[in-house]
Amino acid sequence: MSSGFFRAAQPAMVSEDGTLDAVERLATMSKAEVDDLPYGFVVLDEVGTILLYNRYESSLSRLAPERVVGKNWFKEVAPCTRVEAFYGRFRAFVQDEARLSESFRFRFHFMHGLQDVAVQFVKAPPVVALPLVQEGTAARIFMTVVRRPAVEAGANRDGHDLQTSLGTIGGLLPVLLDALPALLERLGPRGAVELGEHVGRAMALVIESEADAHAREGGRAPVLAPGALDGVLARVGLGRVAIEAAAWSEQKRVHCELRPPFESEAAETALFYGALLAAAIGSGLGEPCQASFVENSKPHEVPWILDVCPAPPVERRSELTSSPS
Repeated sequence: MSSGFFRAAQPAMVSEDGTLDAVERLATMSKAEVDDLPYGFVVLDEVGTILLYNRYESSLSRLAPERVVGKNWFKEVAPCTRVEAFYGRFRAFVQDEARLSESFRFRFHFMHGLQDVAVQFVKAPPVVALPLVQEGTAARIFMTVVRRPAVEAGANRDGHDLQTSLGTIGGLLPVLLDALPALLERLGPRGAVELGEHVGRAMALVIESEADAHAREGGRAPVLAPGALDGVLARVGLGRVAIEAAAWSEQKRVHCELRPPFESEAAETALFYGALLAAAIGSGLGEPCQASFVENSKPHEVPWILDVCPAPPVERRSELTSSPS
């Protein structure tokens, strides 16, 4: 008879043809059985090290199992998943002892193209007979990956989705995220601002294209709708932002709390994010803006507390400035 763990977790893994594979059966499969599964099946430890990688997943990613087993999924194998929508879910799932299953959709950015998938995490049972590369791992996560038809997420009839709006950098950004602070430092202050403005304007286009009547209630610009900019930032893996509700026509100021996805003391990283916020909000409002740290807020302390307000007429571009102490 199944334990309470298994009763709570089932139905567990769903294949493309809709059949169910119980966690108990998966835990006792041979290598040949794992490779015959009609969906991607990966076993991870609690930090994302790959312990098993089946043939279906190998064909999906075009990476041989021997190249990836023993490496970290999020850092070395699939860096495009090191975003809140995937890695954030994984961390929260691992830390929540009561949660046994988690399902969501995701878009992989492979070198050979885009692939929409359905992903599921399930916590493995205490006893696992699978041929794993590391037997002594304390916690194991079963992950399934099922192909789904590729649909441009966030695109409307005008075709405004984030990847298209960003152009060439859009396809590279998910892969470059871990190296972004170093890249910005190499670009220098001016380059960091210009890149931030480019990304911010693209995000404003996406928000405008996705806005519906609800987002425009009360005359609110779509870019200031609750969660609008935060959602686009999270989807591309650039962090999270909370924006205080603002009647721009009255206050002419937007208060932002920003959490970047990495720690960085480089001034160029702060310039990039300040320019991004100013360009996104300014583009959505139709007037040039600039961002500045609020009093006593420091670039090396997360979250960053920033104010976005209209730029003085003499300013040629939106730049991040520190408030006087």
